[in-house]
Amino acid sequence: MEKYQKKFTDCKGNECNVTWLRIKGNRPGPVLSIVAGQHGMEHVGPGLLPEFAEEMAAGDFAGELRICANANPFALLMDYEFYPEKEDLSKIKDYYYSIFRHNYCPWGLGRDNAQTLYNMNRLWQREGDHGVAGRITAWLWQEMIEGSHIVLDLHGHQHPALIYSGAGTDFVLSAMPGIPKLEMENPDPDNWSAGDLTHQAYLAGMKSLCFEFSVQHARGEFEFEEGKNYLRNIMKGIRMLEGEIIHDHDVWKVPFDPAEDRKGFVYAEHTGRIRFFKKQNDEVQKGDLLFVIRDVETGEVLQEGRAPRWGIVGTLPHIVITKPGMFCTYVPIPELLLKAGTPAAKYEENWWLK
Repeated sequence: MEKYQKKFTDCKGNECNVTWLRIKGNRPGPVLSIVAGQHGMEHVGPGLLPEFAEEMAAGDFAGELRICANANPFALLMDYEFYPEKEDLSKIKDYYYSIFRHNYCPWGLGRDNAQTLYNMNRLWQREGDHGVAGRITAWLWQEMIEGSHIVLDLHGHQHPALIYSGAGTDFVLSAMPGIPKLEMENPDPDNWSAGDLTHQAYLAGMKSLCFEFSVQHARGEFEFEEGKNYLRNIMKGIRMLEGEIIHDHDVWKVPFDPAEDRKGFVYAEHTGRIRFFKKQNDEVQKGDLLFVIRDVETGEVLQEGRAPRWGIVGTLPHIVITKPGMFCTYVPIPELLLKAGTPAAKYEENWWLK
């Protein structure tokens, strides 16, 4: 296992080292690159990848693995999505006292609308000087990503078992890991979103997937083995590891169709405490009970949120206290990508040479 490391310095002189590993198999095969830790509140990928690297280094596989477990140590040490190097970093203490810290920014930058270019996963292959995060992505791309056949980007999205992809999606590859849902991203992203690793790897001719499978701001230890098994399944499917892939659940595909998705949205009608009765990706019928909102003072039921149609349960937000008009969940209409108990397809032999 070869280690590559580089020291990076932010605009205030703070330093950190970024490390990636190269593990060569004992027979010819493809090059698989895996990145985690771009966002500082997503700790499961950074936690499981060193263990996975050690397992692979001691095992038997074909090809080459390239692994960067902690792409953004600056942000990971803050437990914050990005590293706002030009701001007053001491304000991070306010983050822990917000009533809704996931959507709260102590620097007033917002989350979805503040295109500050602090967000590492918007800086891949972006021209110009975009701070320390931009320099890290440039180094990783040149030294690690270039020359790969497949790129996997590990993230966390509060709830397990989410995977996103966009233009050029390979549905055979997408079904391999066993994540219950493939949720499509915009195949024609704007300039801001187009700077993510998955999209840039696709534009460079690589196969790429972005995993969103783990909790945020936590270790999610129960997800370590789950995440490593996703990676093993990928390696089996692309013939880096031996073995069949058979999942015990259906794998769904949710096409990118915002207008159709909105028809399945369910909103809160009252202020109260919400409790969900379905898990994300559960198949539901029209009228099934999704959640209940109870009055905070009396505990009385104020609203029963029911499925507006057949489909699967989409995003389950991390909200606890609702307000009228607040988004609670939605029911997208999916397509079946792989039936439970059916062996997942594999690539043909020597596919990476063609």
